[in-house]
Amino acid sequence: MIIVDESEPIGELAPTFAYRDVALRRDTPIRDAYELLNEIGRGKFGRVYRCKDRGTGLLLAAKVVCVPRRAREERQNVEREMEIMRRLHHPRIIQLFDAIEDVENLEMCLILEMVEGGELFDRVIQDEFVLTEKSCSIFVRQICEGVEYIHSKNIVHLDMKPENVMCVSKSGNRIKIIDFGLARFYDSSKKLQVLFGTPEFVAPEVVNFEEISYTTDMWSVGVITYVLLSGLSPFMGETDVETMANVTIAKYDFDDACFDDVSDYGRDFIEKLLRKSKSERMSATDCLKHSWLQACTHQKTTNSAESDGSECELELIVDDLDLPDLQKEDELSSCSGTPDSILLSTSTNREPSPRPSAAYLSTKRASLDMSKDNLKEFVTRYSDNPYVFDSPRGIISHVNGGDRATTPKRFHTLKTPERSNSSSRSLLKQTSPPPLAEGKTDGINLVNQIRRFSKQLHEELEIMKKQCHQDCTVNGNNNNALRKCSWGDVSVNAH
Repeated sequence: MIIVDESEPIGELAPTFAYRDVALRRDTPIRDAYELLNEIGRGKFGRVYRCKDRGTGLLLAAKVVCVPRRAREERQNVEREMEIMRRLHHPRIIQLFDAIEDVENLEMCLILEMVEGGELFDRVIQDEFVLTEKSCSIFVRQICEGVEYIHSKNIVHLDMKPENVMCVSKSGNRIKIIDFGLARFYDSSKKLQVLFGTPEFVAPEVVNFEEISYTTDMWSVGVITYVLLSGLSPFMGETDVETMANVTIAKYDFDDACFDDVSDYGRDFIEKLLRKSKSERMSATDCLKHSWLQACTHQKTTNSAESDGSECELELIVDDLDLPDLQKEDELSSCSGTPDSILLSTSTNREPSPRPSAAYLSTKRASLDMSKDNLKEFVTRYSDNPYVFDSPRGIISHVNGGDRATTPKRFHTLKTPERSNSSSRSLLKQTSPPPLAEGKTDGINLVNQIRRFSKQLHEELEIMKKQCHQDCTVNGNNNNALRKCSWGDVSVNAH
């Protein structure tokens, strides 16, 4: 049984090297400066290797991207990623060590801090893994600390998702945010629009190709939190279009049994992030002030331990959130002022909670097992989406050909290596694309693709409306009775 460390991370964990001001070097071949060891990741834009600095013996990670001589866009993408990363010096963010352009071998390489704890979700889906709501809040708080710093540097990440949250070590609870390949510098005086990201985690303004802002990242943080606490994907649809329609109308709920033991503070935290209007969402700074990140529960939410027959294994610990309001305020005011030590003190005058009954423990264990299975099966279903948005040229490029099979809503398959190493995919998808020879691409006019997508999206919404109205209830006794639908109005702004 692996129990997540619930202790507050005290102090900061610096990288294995001092923060560096990195500039692109063109005078040294990559393999002369670094020994490339085994491959540890692969994506559309390159491969990641474990590597060793030949001068110091320091273990690092090398992200190698092929850049043909005329591939100006690829070179610009790597240079932008380097320029963004060299400005980010924070313990919650992976650090850049070096950057090299190997002109002779037509490669560009970013040398990064080595983070070997694995993805946060890789740890969570293990059968023996025990994750409590308090553990979730510790992870989310660190994510918010990293995002707050990123935004303070006038940068938006635009690809916040579980794969891009790495654990520093196998047994600890510290995390680092990785992968700034889609990040952009943000100027509030200029209009910024994007059409890329992972569909289940992107904000409505991305799907609608509207102006984005810092709170576009915060929507993604809300989805990550929802998934951590329940193992469910809040906007998963049976098709790509339905998923994006669900995102656009920002329709989700806490009705699943997986949320039965989640605190009101946890639900409120999610609700204040998953709002359709980006101006109504909490900022990263607001999140760090939220009660959920200031006071946590100890209840198991996404996994259950293997039972040895002892009822005490699932005995509930008294929840700090059950304190009277006045007492909670007193305890909050007594906390240390440092961000890494905001755990509530425990009242010594409180009566211990009664021992739960065998029937209750049985119900509790079943609920936890269900949450664990949901999370174990969680996966973003778009890793094989064959289209990638190419913003510099304004086209949708076909990559691999073929189409994917749909999966029922909230029913997922185990994560695969292909997903783990895949890049974020475009939100736009052509129906039944023709197969192409390996290595070839096919450009599609962006305007026509958006129109086709908009038409398909509206057709899907009409079907959803009809299904919705079947569940409507009639209030009144005459022909002019008001028809009220509990599902809510369906609207979309995709042009």
